[in-house]
Amino acid sequence: MDIFYEATGREKYRIDRAGDPTRLPNHPAGVPDWYTAKAYCEWLGKESGLPYDLPTEAQWEYAARSRGQNIMFPTDNGKIERGRNYRSEREEFPLPGKHYPPNPLGLYHMAGNAGEWVNDWYDPDYYKKSPENNPKGPEKGEKKIQRGGSILESPNGSNVYNRTERSPNTYGGFTLGFRCTLNIKEPPK
Repeated sequence: MDIFYEATGREKYRIDRAGDPTRLPNHPAGVPDWYTAKAYCEWLGKESGLPYDLPTEAQWEYAARSRGQNIMFPTDNGKIERGRNYRSEREEFPLPGKHYPPNPLGLYHMAGNAGEWVNDWYDPDYYKKSPENNPKGPEKGEKKIQRGGSILESPNGSNVYNRTERSPNTYGGFTLGFRCTLNIKEPPK
């Protein structure tokens, strides 16, 4: 994130708390808001020449459910096993990226670490009328969506179906991050 802030001239995200884990290498990058997360993914796309963006809510859930499997939790086995594939009760801050095993797609910490921004605007009734394949979310709205439970959630709040509406200006601190998706049909060579 530091390179992004320097390259784009954006004001660097400052954390007031001493020892905040989002400033440690290999930990989730805390972001101040949805706009910064979106700008980072677009900047990454511009710099790499590849179509990076925030994932849509459907993309996020499909990945969390390991290609859409009927599982409750985005862990290596679809279950919560505290201290083995999900944070223990003693872990108070987000964990480094490869602390627990990834899900079957190779994605780490999709729940119970830092909630994640997705691209979609929030509409509680969207999925009643959305396209069945690869819905992109409403075209406009007032709030964005966070997926995956944060360190502040219970394991049940970290399931693959949980969605939270948030103002895109929400200060996320160390409990809200993001990941970028590469929107291509075939894996890069």
